[in-house]
Amino acid sequence: MAFAVTAAIYHAYRKSSAMARLFGEEGTSVVTKLSAFLLLCIGVQIILTGVSEVARSILDSAPRAIQSVETRGPQHQSANATPMLVR
Repeated sequence: MAFAVTAAIYHAYRKSSAMARLFGEEGTSVVTKLSAFLLLCIGVQIILTGVSEVARSILDSAPRAIQSVETRGPQHQSANATPMLVR
């Protein structure tokens, strides 16, 4: 697969001047804008995937953290905790 992508990129670079003449100035501008938009979409998808994975890991760990706090009870208070004063 990587070889096919490499070959396609090499071929596109090799024929770029011929393609620029074929498309003309406006066609080249359109192709440039379309490729920039495609690259933007890929970048947004990568960011959204990363954010959703982080959110999923946070939300998946939240029930375990709550359960851990509930099952420990008051006997596991830290040594630095100040006792509550009762009047």
